[in-house]
Amino acid sequence: MHCKTCTDCGKDSYSAAVNSKWICPYCNIDLTNEPAKPATAKDEVHNEIQKHLVHMKSSNTLALGQQIGPNRKGV
Repeated sequence: MHCKTCTDCGKDSYSAAVNSKWICPYCNIDLTNEPAKPATAKDEVHNEIQKHLVHMKSSNTLALGQQIGPNRKGV
């Protein structure tokens, strides 16, 4: 896994493919010619957590500590 930091927005993006077109997922800037660095395990864990949080928000999944209404049952 490799990481590139966007020259425009400053956010990191990750990919397993280094030698292909690389577009920043946040601001759509072409990062293909920017240098890639190996992603650390900490970077990868953070990236996975962020993806799960976005998925939870978009699917209305209950998060840890979220209250369940009186007419609903937790899964």
